[in-house]
Amino acid sequence: MRRRGIHHGTDPSPYEEGSVDGAVVARCEGENSLVAESFIATDRDSLLRARGSKYAPVSSCTTLGEVLRRPGRYVFVGTHA
Repeated sequence: MRRRGIHHGTDPSPYEEGSVDGAVVARCEGENSLVAESFIATDRDSLLRARGSKYAPVSSCTTLGEVLRRPGRYVFVGTHA
């Protein structure tokens, strides 16, 4: 999914192609950039807002339950050590 210079799975083309219904990604909200949360990006704009490095631990487990309750195809975007 590395196209057009966008890295870490935040390429919006799978949405545009209809091959996925959402992506579990991380975002930092508010003034404290050291607090991150996972969420399901279901459109191009929310996916693109999740771009960039997060320098805080974030678990996708809290979002996994929501993914399991929803119909559709989802991808998990994560990092590696």
